[in-house]
Amino acid sequence: MKKLKRYYTRDELERATTVSVPAAAKILGIGESTAYRHADNGVIPVLRIGGRRVVPAKWLREQIDITGDTSGLRADPSTLPPAA
Repeated sequence: MKKLKRYYTRDELERATTVSVPAAAKILGIGESTAYRHADNGVIPVLRIGGRRVVPAKWLREQIDITGDTSGLRADPSTLPPAA
């Protein structure tokens, strides 16, 4: 079985169509359980593919700031509600 990708380079994220929920959590700077809770509550949109839930990469790219420098990806915490 193929291991799920949990880390994305800037170029990989630009080309991706979907990412796993754990990868989206890492990119957004939140915990996996928080990401799954937000996915369950509809805050993070997910698609179901078989038994997997994946996050549309387009939505994820809209939520983060991809800068031209070497600082990489930064999540904007104001786009996510506080954890309950």
